[in-house]
Amino acid sequence: MLDEGDFEPRRKPHRLPDHAYCTPGHAVGMTIRARRSTPRLANQATASMLTEALHTAAEIHGCAIITYCILPDHLHYLTCVLAEGGHIIRALSSFKQYTARALHERGAR
Repeated sequence: MLDEGDFEPRRKPHRLPDHAYCTPGHAVGMTIRARRSTPRLANQATASMLTEALHTAAEIHGCAIITYCILPDHLHYLTCVLAEGGHIIRALSSFKQYTARALHERGAR
């Protein structure tokens, strides 16, 4: 049996190298958590808004959404850049900014 001091959790980086987010055809998995892990994403209207915003942000920034899964307190999705000039982090930033504002306006706290 291991003593408490014998185990150290392995930490992995939360970010890939910068080039991974702008290389065409390179798939990247993303996870976005709701604020304070609350079940803000559980209703159909919110899920529909998130889906549309995710696809729109990806398209604007030259990316494609391969697949996604919306859960009550977080979102998983797999995305890739379609061509030179596309950028996953810009799409993510755009998505988060839009959805944060939209959820705030809807009163989803």
